[in-house]
Amino acid sequence: SLVFYDDDIAVTDPTPGSWQPVDADSYSIPSVASGLLLYAHNTQNKRNDFGIRQVGSAIDLDKGLWSDGHVQGAVGLDSDNVWEEYLGSANVDVSIAAYTTGENLGPTTLHADMDVLVRKANGQLRATLDTDVANSLSIDVTNEWATITATYTPPAYVIVDQTDYLEFNIFAEVTFNDGEDTTMQFMFDDNTVAPDEQAGIENVGFFRK
Repeated sequence: SLVFYDDDIAVTDPTPGSWQPVDADSYSIPSVASGLLLYAHNTQNKRNDFGIRQVGSAIDLDKGLWSDGHVQGAVGLDSDNVWEEYLGSANVDVSIAAYTTGENLGPTTLHADMDVLVRKANGQLRATLDTDVANSLSIDVTNEWATITATYTPPAYVIVDQTDYLEFNIFAEVTFNDGEDTTMQFMFDDNTVAPDEQAGIENVGFFRK
């Protein structure tokens, strides 16, 4: 998100001729800011240098700002709310037009669901009955086993071959990711875990005409 100021905030010129750190805290930029949108104006009737970059970057861009030129550029702030600026002359006026914020989206959100298939005895796919069904509620616990349940009513299916088998593929689906890796495990046939806490399918019914 971008938050614009009604009036740009003038930035005091750092020492010209080299990359210099500039502290956003000196201009009362809120702590939620993750970056800035800067405006620069070369007030001199000749070309002057102007550049911005994140602290620690080795990028040294072509910093030419033409006579009486105007430019806007975005720069990220480090953990100390500092960015780096290069001025070729005090005749380049820099101001803060806006700051960026990172939305607090919270932790990764996921749930369990399944695909339902019919396979031949040789493992080849016979039919896909459904995908992404039997969605559970959001799984909120971490680093411990949890029992979750979901219900699903399959469509009618006529058996093609008596050697075919019904396959349920249970998996975790991430509906939001905060940028961190997430791992989900399902428990099968572990006698250290209660049977009702292991992954499984119950109440599967068949109707024969």
